[in-house]
Amino acid sequence: MDSPISLYWREKKIIKPDGSLRTFIRGYFKGVPAIMIKPSPDKKGLEEATAFYKIGKHLLKHQINIPEIYYFDENSGIIIVEDIGNIILENLVSSTKTWNSDLIELYKRVLIELLKFQFIGANNFNYNWCFDTPRYDSDFALQREGYYFLEHLINKFFNLHVNKSVKHEVVELFSSLKEIKPYCALMHRDFQSRNLLLHSQSFKIYIIDFQGARYGPICYDLASILHDPYVMMPIEVVDKLKRFYIKNLKKYIDITKQDFEYQFKLLSIFRLMQALGAFARLSLELKKFWFKNYITSAINRLNYCLSFKEFQQYRQLRDIIDKLTARYCL
Repeated sequence: MDSPISLYWREKKIIKPDGSLRTFIRGYFKGVPAIMIKPSPDKKGLEEATAFYKIGKHLLKHQINIPEIYYFDENSGIIIVEDIGNIILENLVSSTKTWNSDLIELYKRVLIELLKFQFIGANNFNYNWCFDTPRYDSDFALQREGYYFLEHLINKFFNLHVNKSVKHEVVELFSSLKEIKPYCALMHRDFQSRNLLLHSQSFKIYIIDFQGARYGPICYDLASILHDPYVMMPIEVVDKLKRFYIKNLKKYIDITKQDFEYQFKLLSIFRLMQALGAFARLSLELKKFWFKNYITSAINRLNYCLSFKEFQQYRQLRDIIDKLTARYCL
């Protein structure tokens, strides 16, 4: 018996992948523009694809703007989704010479979609759907962001020795998440300008690459989009959009400004460490050399985030980032 793919799929062209090991092919499914996603060849490929499908169907049910899912093969992990077009937020920002009022208004729309994802998407969410881990906590963050940063960026990319004192400071920094009660909801974990599309006709904002969603602190996704190394938003715009987010967040939960500000600062550091570790690994191990282009801006922004008085005690970590900034980023 012929499969729906052989009957209804018509291939057009392969899309160049970004940091993913999956394969993306643009074509037509039942005569409608669509994208086929083939899972990565590693052992987690099918688990990731299944998480994409289950999480995606949940988000669609709650009217979160993601591409419609047309087909999923549970044996191969092949997914066919709606083709939203190729208007990527990063490209739109890059084509705009200044952070003008139109661009800021666009980012306000992005933040409204983020809040919907975080809080409406959390309704009846089954955390057993998560293929990686069901929640983001300090232990996960230390292993997958703190140590990841030290290994891939500091040690392998810059060939710098990481002594025990630096490692101890990183452990202490990430352990500080245990000492607070973070505001949590549904977390995307890679909410940045390359994972946001504008529909080619309606210009609605669509969220993609949501298969890593889990329970976690809301400030992480906010830090991901406001300190996004792909576009490097000016700090004054970061502050303006953060205020807009907080204002609209109050529709969902009660917050205190002091707690929120600290959590945003802390999770900004975590996110930038994760991004820097990823850029280094993608450049060195996967030979995706274009990711080197974002290391300088991300180091500069990490240096800024570590400069707040709340993080003055992490002297050796700050010293390493200061040296990298002076040597490679000025």
